[in-house]
Amino acid sequence: GLGFSLYGMKTLPVEQALRACAEIGFSEVELALNPGYATEPKLLSPVQRKDLRTQLDGLGLRLAALMDNLSLAADDKAHAVNLDRIRAAAELAHTLAPAAPPVLETVMGGKPAEWEQVKARFAARLADWARVAAEGKLTLCVKPHVGSAPHLPAHALWLVDQVKNPALKLAY
Repeated sequence: GLGFSLYGMKTLPVEQALRACAEIGFSEVELALNPGYATEPKLLSPVQRKDLRTQLDGLGLRLAALMDNLSLAADDKAHAVNLDRIRAAAELAHTLAPAAPPVLETVMGGKPAEWEQVKARFAARLADWARVAAEGKLTLCVKPHVGSAPHLPAHALWLVDQVKNPALKLAY
């Protein structure tokens, strides 16, 4: 199907954004879990989660993906927070779409000029991310992104080869 990310609809209430996607003809959506978004997991009560699932089903929209912009360049404290965010995303994925949980996609952070200096640490941190995703029965998709340390496809392939976890995939 054809999907749309609600990342660009931050100012609209989620219900209105979903309705707009369905009216336009999209069949799939991606929810942004970033801080400051209405769909950030810690902001969604059990009732809101149930209502969201009901609305997705009622509009015939498949929840294809969740997005959260995490960074492998984070310090140890922020790395622990990122692991908790992956756990929260896994829980939300299974609550909103238990029959076919969406993937979680993210960037990886850092700066292009730092790649050689950070790649080993990024691989170790990414292994942690993949382990937590696997524990939550969640597929984690990382993307090499312009402006990030792993900004080339070769960088992303190198990281996936280092991690060797089937829960980890690439997105472009």
